[in-house]
Amino acid sequence: MWSRVGAAIGFPQYAQGLPMAATGSAQNLVSDGSKHHGAPGLKCPVHSPWSPFSARANRIVCRALEDELTRSPPKDGEMDFRDNYLMMFSELRIGAAYAICFALKDAEIAIGRAQLVSLAEDLRLIRVQIEKHQIPSDWKLKEPLPFSTAEPGEAPERVTLYDKADPVRAHIGRIGVSDRGSIVWEVVELPTHSMRWIERHTLADAMLDVFSK
Repeated sequence: MWSRVGAAIGFPQYAQGLPMAATGSAQNLVSDGSKHHGAPGLKCPVHSPWSPFSARANRIVCRALEDELTRSPPKDGEMDFRDNYLMMFSELRIGAAYAICFALKDAEIAIGRAQLVSLAEDLRLIRVQIEKHQIPSDWKLKEPLPFSTAEPGEAPERVTLYDKADPVRAHIGRIGVSDRGSIVWEVVELPTHSMRWIERHTLADAMLDVFSK
């Protein structure tokens, strides 16, 4: 795993299969890789299959961070950026992944059709919230939608209205971490008037399943 993470972030010396004790944590590898790509005279191979911006690299780095956070959770008082790195890499590929799925769905490509449509919809729900900071398909709203900071049954601290007619409207959905250390996004589904959580790990597995057909 560590050699693959090292290759993914573009740090060749970490791609030689060095043991964990020699390479440090996934956090250190990602941090060192960022410094490596940002050094004078060095170019980040954006189009390389092992670039931090590639789907393969993104999947490997996210999975390594998830596994490490599950095995070794952050400690109180410790400066730990793994959650931040995980959220950054998790959100980095959402827009591109949605564009690919949307293009295939729009072209009516037959690979895993039902799964592809479901995957594209999940990616769309997340993408609109994290890139546009809006509720997906908010044009369907017939009246302003109230949001509360309280859990069901609790007295709300604050209630806000999301109005599609408001030019500065914004919705920042909640983000969390699942039991297996993966980033989860809470999305709004207007057709069912409900909200649900979508996990990055589940999305990544679904993409592998759809595109392996």
